[in-house]
Amino acid sequence: VDMHKPESAVAAAIRTWDDGLAGALAARGDLSRVVAQFTPAYRGAFSPEEAVSDLAALENLSAQGGSLMARVWRRADDAHSALRLKLYVLGETLPLSASLPVFENLGLKVIAEDAFPVSLKSADGWTRDAMVLDFTMERADSMGVALEEIAQPLEDAFHAVMRGDAESDGFNRLVMGAGLAWRDVVILRAIAKFLRQAGITFSQDYMEQALARNPPVARMRVEL
Repeated sequence: VDMHKPESAVAAAIRTWDDGLAGALAARGDLSRVVAQFTPAYRGAFSPEEAVSDLAALENLSAQGGSLMARVWRRADDAHSALRLKLYVLGETLPLSASLPVFENLGLKVIAEDAFPVSLKSADGWTRDAMVLDFTMERADSMGVALEEIAQPLEDAFHAVMRGDAESDGFNRLVMGAGLAWRDVVILRAIAKFLRQAGITFSQDYMEQALARNPPVARMRVEL
């Protein structure tokens, strides 16, 4: 009998979620400034290692003086067409009615949303309430998602819309559908609006759909 196997199994069985969090924090080594209190619902949904990633995101958001940050991710057992997006919120919670249209214009279909309040306390004594919103989504066209390629552009586009640096419309589907950055999409949006002012008979919605159905054409227009 290999004694190490049952010993490891027993150790894993008696290891609590808090034990796992302490171990993950010790392994990370750079998150000692803030202590987080996670709810039972959060502990049931996420591993201690994922909690460390969330805590790091909340720390970065607080250090930057921001109130909202997005992170695209996926579980190992998720379908290839699925992705998840976490919104980290400090202060007033972002209502679903504000985020849902942005996701839809990015070519995403929201399947489910879960909200997890988190209480933060720093070594200096201040406390702050935060929220982790976890969205389960898939591409509206049911195509596969190359997460390593699309995660950063999607995050950047979402942030740009929420900051007011970009509009939320159907052109944003080109971020995922054509692999364009949100600033590239601004070029195509400006061209469409110029054409509308010049009296073209096609509506903006029609032009959005035409480019979304022909990603190579959209990329060629940006290159030109």
